[in-house]
Amino acid sequence: MPPGTPPPGESGTTALPAVRAAVPADVPLLALHRVRMFQAMGRMEPGADADRAVLGGTERFIAAAMARGEWHGWIAVDGDAVLGSGCAMLRALPPGPVAPEGGLEAYLLSVFTEPAARRRGAATAVVRACLDWGRARGVGRFALHASAEGRPVYEPLGFRPRGGEMVLVPGRAAAAPRHRLTDRVLRDEGALRALLGEPADLVRAKVAARLTPLTRRFIEASPFVALATSGADGSCDVSPRGDPAGFVRILDDATLLLPERPGNRLADSLRNILANPRVALLFLIPGAPDSFRVDGRAAITDDPVLLAPSAVEGRAPRLGILVDVEHAYTQCGKAVLRSRLWDPALFLDPASLPTGGEIHGERCGPSFDVAAHDAARRKRYEGREGFY
Repeated sequence: MPPGTPPPGESGTTALPAVRAAVPADVPLLALHRVRMFQAMGRMEPGADADRAVLGGTERFIAAAMARGEWHGWIAVDGDAVLGSGCAMLRALPPGPVAPEGGLEAYLLSVFTEPAARRRGAATAVVRACLDWGRARGVGRFALHASAEGRPVYEPLGFRPRGGEMVLVPGRAAAAPRHRLTDRVLRDEGALRALLGEPADLVRAKVAARLTPLTRRFIEASPFVALATSGADGSCDVSPRGDPAGFVRILDDATLLLPERPGNRLADSLRNILANPRVALLFLIPGAPDSFRVDGRAAITDDPVLLAPSAVEGRAPRLGILVDVEHAYTQCGKAVLRSRLWDPALFLDPASLPTGGEIHGERCGPSFDVAAHDAARRKRYEGREGFY
């Protein structure tokens, strides 16, 4: 859900908008805002027949759930003008560590701010109204799925990432981060922003929900991408992927396909995707200072028709990673320029680094044959064995 960015009201200098509880007569508005949220995310085209079908189905769904007492909504207003809205579904929470006897959970969704009303605190006001309502009714857990733009709204209110969600448990403060070497550890985004300040409007505006004719050129020119994944327990992994430039195929302006080439079979990235589909990609282009970032949701496919065009040296991959783009944007070249990453004068002689055999030998002990391991590996690489 892509709500507006944190408002000036977070600092206390500007009052947040007024909020009223939604009533059955507001169902068409709540349904419309949900559809417009999907449109803003690039998942639906405005005016399409599918949008009208989803709008009608959403109205019927919300009306029925509201009648059962399961759906609740809040609307941010300025006089008669509607600034935004948000909803929550109330559902039973089974017994567990959060609630040993069970209880209620409120799942927040469809938080939407009218474009002309953004940066006025509508999203924050709506979410606060939901939290106040839930706490008064004994809700034991609040949960939601947040976009990168939405997190600055939710984190100051106490939500913290947990698995693929953001969660707030009333009465439980987030554990203060610690480090064994220092007590000077930042504990919230407020402290971070006090040091960094806010990003410029132009920086925020560069984040798009789809590729464009210009930005897709970064992917088409890139022979190397770093793939970041996260497991269900929050553990993270970054995996290098490389092939001839353009190997990450653009299926449409919101879908990418990464071929899965033979590797060490640990399958860290693939196992993480099975547990948590959120991924991030960083595309690098030799010689170019700017890089390109994409994040979204991934799925693993073995569809031979989709994978056939990814064949190299006559071999098609057995698996591929489909990525539904949620955010795509260029990353400025400061890090590459500071590091002089592409400056040949700084290229290192690989012989100055430890070999794979030496690293194995350090761990396995003197019985490990370092020279034989390195020789066998060198022979495999020279013959491109296992590349495809």
